[in-house]
Amino acid sequence: ILSSSFDTTAKLLDAVTGKCIQVFECESTVYGTVALGTSKVLAACKTAAFNNCGHIRMFDIATGALDYDLKLDFVPNFVCVYPADSGSFFTGGDQGLQRWHMPTESASTPQLISTYKVQGGVQSIAFLDNDTFVSCQGSSSVHVWHVNKEEPTHTIRANENDVQVWSVLAMSSTMFLIGNSNTKKGLIKSIEFVNNQWTICKTFDEHSNGIMSLTKINSSLFVSTSHDTTAKVWDITRAEPSSLFTFRGHISSVSSSVYLKEEQAVATGDKDGAIHIWSIG
Repeated sequence: ILSSSFDTTAKLLDAVTGKCIQVFECESTVYGTVALGTSKVLAACKTAAFNNCGHIRMFDIATGALDYDLKLDFVPNFVCVYPADSGSFFTGGDQGLQRWHMPTESASTPQLISTYKVQGGVQSIAFLDNDTFVSCQGSSSVHVWHVNKEEPTHTIRANENDVQVWSVLAMSSTMFLIGNSNTKKGLIKSIEFVNNQWTICKTFDEHSNGIMSLTKINSSLFVSTSHDTTAKVWDITRAEPSSLFTFRGHISSVSSSVYLKEEQAVATGDKDGAIHIWSIG
């Protein structure tokens, strides 16, 4: 399991024993991480001295050593590898959304490919296919983008009354999920491309507080985590939206989750730094 933390580190953990395999020192809050195969890790972190700047750092998994430090003029909320090209990555935050080339033999530091025109910050993105992705901005709307265009192809008003969309998850090329954060009732909505337009089709409303993250298990199952200290597993194909499992045991907001395919389990992490592993096999 690759984890990120407010304690200024990212850690690689053994899902079976719980032991720490490697520590990556980032010197400031780490908001997101992604593994590049089994050799490298990218970490999105805040600049310690300046609140409005950040870094993307690449580390060697075997040694924990820092390979490079990319300085950004915004604080990155996430970093993710482009699924159609493992040689490039996306990052976004409070003031921007960008795509970068990984370092190569001819260029020792990342090279900027694209800057996308967003108003406000970007909380997360999800790829519908190799050419299209969705972004949420912590506002009531979400945007659909083509990777080679600087402006969105569609803007979808997902909520009323300034209810914020905090997380987004692609289930297929024509369907994605959004999770609302700043509500007393944590709502998840499915949005599908029907009759040549994006349409809200289902609402999942069992959480009693805002949604923190959404994670895909397979083409029909997903996990949600919430400020209400629980995580839930859902089946998108059910006629009546209701959860299959509810995981209880955290004592603070559950901020993230990951599906462990080999173990047939879900790992969830909370704001107090605890990671729980739940069997769903």
